[in-house]
Amino acid sequence: MEYIRVTRPDPNEAFPKPNLPRLCFIKNVVKNPHSIAVGNPCQVVRKRFDDELIALLLEFRWWDKSIEEIESLMPRLSCGDLEKVKMEIKARL
Repeated sequence: MEYIRVTRPDPNEAFPKPNLPRLCFIKNVVKNPHSIAVGNPCQVVRKRFDDELIALLLEFRWWDKSIEEIESLMPRLSCGDLEKVKMEIKARL
């Protein structure tokens, strides 16, 4: 699965290089969600979570939830015990 995020720079933002066009679009292709990638060219160093939790997070789509629901979920989703996080997401799917 490939996710594409296209961002448009803020026209009021001061760019470090004056020759950079004000209306340029920056395309980031995320091929490995919830992974740590570094370098140029960018390479995945490791995954933040196991494959099961990544699949659950993508299916859960927390970014589409209301602010109130996200705030109520934060203590459970930011728990250090990832097995509890998996159980909480599974219960809400």
